[in-house]
Amino acid sequence: MPTTAATYTITLYYQNKPNAAGKVPLGLKYYFDGKQDAISLGKSIRPKDLLNGKVRSSAEDAALVNELIRSRVELLDDAAGSLEVPTWNKVKPLYLRLVARQEEEEKKQAFNQKKRSELIAQFRTMPTLEQQKLYRRAMELGIEAEVPPITQEQRDTITALHWSGVPVIGSAADRAALDAAAAENKLFKEQLQVYLDGLEHTNRKLWQVKKSWAKVLFEFETLREHPLTFSGMNAKFYNAYETFLFEDKDYYNNTFSNHVGWLKAFLSFCEKQEIRVNGYYKHFKVRWSS
Repeated sequence: MPTTAATYTITLYYQNKPNAAGKVPLGLKYYFDGKQDAISLGKSIRPKDLLNGKVRSSAEDAALVNELIRSRVELLDDAAGSLEVPTWNKVKPLYLRLVARQEEEEKKQAFNQKKRSELIAQFRTMPTLEQQKLYRRAMELGIEAEVPPITQEQRDTITALHWSGVPVIGSAADRAALDAAAAENKLFKEQLQVYLDGLEHTNRKLWQVKKSWAKVLFEFETLREHPLTFSGMNAKFYNAYETFLFEDKDYYNNTFSNHVGWLKAFLSFCEKQEIRVNGYYKHFKVRWSS
């Protein structure tokens, strides 16, 4: 397969000398500026099982090994493609960070898989309130789709509960708080769509940029389980957003500052539409590199 950019190339390779089991280690070769480097994939195959950059379907664990090859090539390509001068000494540590992050996510998924049958068994025997509590636990594990179906009303209630942190279900005050939180989150998303629609018709290039920014913002909301609301534009939100952009997205100062600046521009736009916004957003800091 090679994956090729303007200045670097990534190819699959295997070492020539087989081990005692007749297998050879797989790895990736990275070519840049006339230099060649390599990194192991941690898997070995029989040489005859490799065909056109993939493992033959008849080979042992072919699907798993082919998925490993695909994902590692993609991560190495992402690492190299994010650098202005993708020398190996810069690409390799970035690639290893991406691999570690992916492996951590795979471990989390494996943990969720182990918990799935236990959650389903518990859910089927519990009354409604206990089901709701269990559903919240399932959401925290990221496996809500695997829990047996509940009503849409229950799902909406627990989703709002999960986001708002309200500890009790049932009272009129609690229901009002949940309804308000859900309504404000909906308003935020509706206004963001209005904002983007306006840019699409006036500045399409800027619309494309801010459409990508909004996608990352929604990714933050989902992964960090932090609802987007105008009243929630406070220090707690900023700290969580800052951590997400630097650690989860691995952004540098200028990219981070662009995302914060675009958020502030959107919130300022909303204020001009007479929407009440937490004024703390004006204190969100940017970090331009000199």
